[in-house]
Amino acid sequence: MYKKATATGIPVFVIFWIATAIRLSVPESEVRAQPEPRIDHAPMVCVASNRFAELTAQIRPAEEIRAARVYFRALQYAEYYYVDMLREAEGFRAILPMPGPDTTKIVYYIEAVTQTFNSTRTAEILPDVLTEEDCSKKRPKGAYFPGNDPGIVVGATSAGAAIPPGFLITGIAGTITAGGVLSAGTGVGVGTLVAIGAGVGGGVGVIAAVGGDDATTTTVIASPPTTTAVTSTVPANTTLRACFETTPSPAVIPVGSSVRMDASCSEPSAAGLLNYLWDLGDGRERDTRVITPVYNSPGVFTATLIVRPTSGTGEDRTQKDVTVVAITTTTVPGGGGGGGTTTTTTPTTTVPLVPADLGVTISGPLSVAVGGSGGYAATAINNGPQPAPGVFLNFAAVSGGGIPASSVSASDPSCSPSGPGRMSCSFGTVGVAASRAVTFTVGYTVAGNYTCQAQVGGGVSDPNPANNSAAIITGVTQRTNDSLLDSSFTSWLSLSGAKAGARGHVILNGARTDDTDPSGPFTHQLRAKVGENRVEATVASEGEEGLWRFDFSGSAHFEPGTFVVELGEVLSMDAASIVFRVSGKGGRIKFRFRLRS
Repeated sequence: MYKKATATGIPVFVIFWIATAIRLSVPESEVRAQPEPRIDHAPMVCVASNRFAELTAQIRPAEEIRAARVYFRALQYAEYYYVDMLREAEGFRAILPMPGPDTTKIVYYIEAVTQTFNSTRTAEILPDVLTEEDCSKKRPKGAYFPGNDPGIVVGATSAGAAIPPGFLITGIAGTITAGGVLSAGTGVGVGTLVAIGAGVGGGVGVIAAVGGDDATTTTVIASPPTTTAVTSTVPANTTLRACFETTPSPAVIPVGSSVRMDASCSEPSAAGLLNYLWDLGDGRERDTRVITPVYNSPGVFTATLIVRPTSGTGEDRTQKDVTVVAITTTTVPGGGGGGGTTTTTTPTTTVPLVPADLGVTISGPLSVAVGGSGGYAATAINNGPQPAPGVFLNFAAVSGGGIPASSVSASDPSCSPSGPGRMSCSFGTVGVAASRAVTFTVGYTVAGNYTCQAQVGGGVSDPNPANNSAAIITGVTQRTNDSLLDSSFTSWLSLSGAKAGARGHVILNGARTDDTDPSGPFTHQLRAKVGENRVEATVASEGEEGLWRFDFSGSAHFEPGTFVVELGEVLSMDAASIVFRVSGKGGRIKFRFRLRS
């Protein structure tokens, strides 16, 4: 959907458009016999932030293709939009709208439909949005529309306005709603969009435009020839009202985070009837219905929305404050024996300053196998004495070596990704003695010890910052055998004159199990592999001497007589148990054993 210069010099663009996709009545055996279309497309690795990206694909058999579309969205929004692909001698081609300033990555895929309504699609592709210079280094032969007005017609896949959030209006000549209604756009090309036979089931349409970059007349032709005119004039006696909602609400965010501003509640609400102008309060402006600006400086910024009719005069405006909380970064040694560092952020300047003791707790698994996932329950609570505004909860799952977990999701809709292995949740105001609980599901693909940390903050003066963060270490083990077995063993740490808090740490195959202490025998539940397994054990407190017994008597799947000691002073050992002497400098033990199916 874009202009193309003909031999006569007249700019013309043509799209193949299906008003309403319907499935023809074809016998099942005949449907199975039809070949699926094949799509050959070189994925884009990046797109330039100030250009209209051009996508090309070879779709075969070309003569059987009824329609081809590119479905796309900004990564931060869930709803897909689409542009139709133009059939050319060398293949199929489409132009995407220009990404907005707050879009760092887009998602797209190509779908093709044959004359008999067989369809196929590519996998989702996620190119980065970079400057043109940076993108040219990654994609030196990247194709872009050469002019200023590609005349793009964008289609929606769900009810609502058809202008895709996260993209600029510039270059969009028209829109198609999910119901098949076409309307004029508000991009560079301005003109009248006339639909003939719009909404006819199964009709293949043609849109053509003539004129220069400053004026465009667009006509849609389909069958049967029933004419409907669609204009962009605000109806008489329609109230003009500026309105927007923020997420979070109230808009209190930490420095470096984004706030979502949605002007969909403005009136009139029909797509294409309003122009939007945002003043973010810090010298920046935006011009789309939904924006997600990032604020990188602390303070209170007054965001102003101005709405004007696309045809006619008048305007209305409204304002809301965005409170940005300053943070500091603290780097401490990483936990879990993996080395590296762990970075945390703590609010230092909060607006408004109200006294409220915010706290957080976290629980989750101590060990997970590679390829598995773990669930972590984090709860933020306001201990008072006043309600806390702008409460946020940050979650991170990162190994001691700095490797993030492969995936993180959250049960609360206010949470969104804030970086690799990280989520950020915005709760708004939390009352005294009230709490918000979130379950985070973390996927792991790389072995290691991961620190899963939850941190709470907000626009408060916190009298007790010590409880603002909590963490748990999860050991992720490499699965070398898919036949994992459930078993257990007992350890008994006996220390002379044990100090308060003395504990024994037990690690199985690199994953930490539950700790034990000198109060009595402790049963360690384990899920281990068939064959050889390794135990590492250390005493957390120095200056104490004693014994540490490991007993596998009656342990499921244990193969007696398979102990191999690697480190530690052995006092006694039989086929199912082994006793080590623990020195006064902190005992360290290593041994191996085997399980059989």
